[in-house]
Amino acid sequence: MRRRWKAWWIAALLMVPGTARGAGYGLYEQGGGALGASGAVAARVGDPTAIFFNPAGLARVDEGTLYGGVSFLYATREFAGHGPYPGFGVHETSPDEVFYPVAAYWGHPLGDRVTVGFGFYSPFGLSVEWEDPETFSGRFISTRVAITPFYFNPSVAFDVSPRLRIGGGVTAVHASVDLNRNVGQPNPTDFGPDVLDLGTVELDGSNGLDYGFNAGLQLDVTETAALGVTYRGGVETAIDGDADFTFTGTGTGLDPQLGPLFPEDQGVTTEIPFPAQLVVGFAVEVSESVVLEADLGWTRWSDLDQLSLRFEDPDLDEVIPQHWEDAFFLRTGAEIALRPGTDLRFGYYYDETPQITESVSPLLPDNDRHGFSAGVGWAKGRWRFDVFGLLLLVQDRETEGVNRDGFEGVYDSGTQIAGLSLGFRY
Repeated sequence: MRRRWKAWWIAALLMVPGTARGAGYGLYEQGGGALGASGAVAARVGDPTAIFFNPAGLARVDEGTLYGGVSFLYATREFAGHGPYPGFGVHETSPDEVFYPVAAYWGHPLGDRVTVGFGFYSPFGLSVEWEDPETFSGRFISTRVAITPFYFNPSVAFDVSPRLRIGGGVTAVHASVDLNRNVGQPNPTDFGPDVLDLGTVELDGSNGLDYGFNAGLQLDVTETAALGVTYRGGVETAIDGDADFTFTGTGTGLDPQLGPLFPEDQGVTTEIPFPAQLVVGFAVEVSESVVLEADLGWTRWSDLDQLSLRFEDPDLDEVIPQHWEDAFFLRTGAEIALRPGTDLRFGYYYDETPQITESVSPLLPDNDRHGFSAGVGWAKGRWRFDVFGLLLLVQDRETEGVNRDGFEGVYDSGTQIAGLSLGFRY
């Protein structure tokens, strides 16, 4: 029983770093103005959100500016089972969920060529919960998982010349993890279900602070064309948590024998990677009122190659392969100045999933996705207000009979996103 329990627990924990809305477990919803154009702003961003999108753009902030906002992500998720387990005809759903990542930025010039700033945001994250956790067919893998990292990012940018800007900063990352699942035991009798529910386990963990960096440049190639390059270094967070085990019993005569074998509460440690990312953007001003941009990005998702788990009971330690692959994304956007102080934005993006088929599970059914965005910005006096909407189309993902947990089927996911941001110049 202990060996089988260990395999299920490992399978559940290893996917804690799953995603919310970007491919993998990335979040790009960091500013209402940029997201109206699908986030394709690396070459031209010039407000404090540059701390996330390209810190070189912070050099274009010519007076003290505060800018922050919230996104509302509405997600739906369904699962249709295949054989041999959980079988055809099994249909599972997750509760309709609304996530609301927030981001806040500050920028302030120090003279004509130097600008400093600070950003608070979450470029990664996950929350997946399934309905009816006591009967959910994947309950021995996960019933609920959430991971929430926060990035604290002081930055500085320089106007090197009239055409070249550079910038960068240090990122301090704090992450928390929460995971719930059931613990099962194969039924040794010929009566009842094949697997008996023994109890539940809840993992609650976090790191202190782990550190990385980001850097970027913007180059005005011509009077109407600009190039942007930005890189965010990877951060591996050292998670120290507690595993809380609750023995609920099977309701059979086996409980007196199974109870003493059930694991006790204990500590567990692991490392969760937040991968490096490189973005190259090119913007063209096609007229006095229309700007177009395309950004090509690469994320080093291969950082999630395996997960090492270390329990207080060393007999439970395990190294589990994941073998995620590096992935690319493309973001395109347009900004149209309708009149002074009012801008209309449109965008499209494509995200490639890094998740191999063997790793698709109730913790994270990820796949390639297409996004279509629109937004409007208004500026009046010292105030700026931006809103955007984003329709995200995620292709169905089938496990193809090779799922590592033996949990086979097809996942159908969908997401709609809306957000707003408010800026103030002082």
